[in-house]
Amino acid sequence: MKFSAYISILGISLSTLLFAQPPQGKPPGPWSQGVFVLFDSQPYKDSGSNVDVYPTISYRGEKLQWDGPSLQYNLVKKEKWDFGIHSVVQFAPYEEDDSSILEGMGDRSDTLLAGFDWRYKPTPTWTILASVDAEIFGAYDGLQATFGTNYAIGKPWNRFSGRLGTGLLLQDQNWTQYFVGVPAEKATADRPAHDPSESFHPYLSAQLLVHIYGDWSWFTLLRYEFLDGTWRDSPLIGDDYRLFTFSSIIYSF
Repeated sequence: MKFSAYISILGISLSTLLFAQPPQGKPPGPWSQGVFVLFDSQPYKDSGSNVDVYPTISYRGEKLQWDGPSLQYNLVKKEKWDFGIHSVVQFAPYEEDDSSILEGMGDRSDTLLAGFDWRYKPTPTWTILASVDAEIFGAYDGLQATFGTNYAIGKPWNRFSGRLGTGLLLQDQNWTQYFVGVPAEKATADRPAHDPSESFHPYLSAQLLVHIYGDWSWFTLLRYEFLDGTWRDSPLIGDDYRLFTFSSIIYSF
């Protein structure tokens, strides 16, 4: 099982937290490298959880940010809001040998998402955010939108800081069918056909940044999604939630 397109979320989170600096402080180096661990509970029946460990390298310029399979560019940056575009590799959500319920469904494909993200800070501690992702290589031509808000705890240049957030994922019919749909020609006695419509998933998130020593930092992100009935009614799905965690140790230079 491969992880999905959460790298764009991580890129936004890291650029907000890890590379912030105090007023008149020394800016951190634009490059960072390290290692990160991804955990995904994976809601597909009998597929088991997924844990991956990867090396990482990132670049943070004034407008351009690069995080492995994710690329972001800030088009407009104001005192209280910014607007940018991004692209991110979306790895296949499943392969048919991941579990018995997926046998005969065919492997899903790696593809590319592209979209925009917008953030507004009405106060120093609150952030309102929105983003849209579109699949652009024709694997399924889906759209996903994210609307949310988060609350900052502590300053990013302190030893400990973080954010608490909540929001809503909106996935169009093409997106939902690709992830949890069962075409009539692939239905079986144990896997009835499922022709889903669009889906809406509330989520909660938490982030923690710890400056360990010098240019070394530890960053952790947790995200809990409440899957809606469109997903839960699919014969492919065994859970009513999806838990994703990301943890990394990074050196900036």
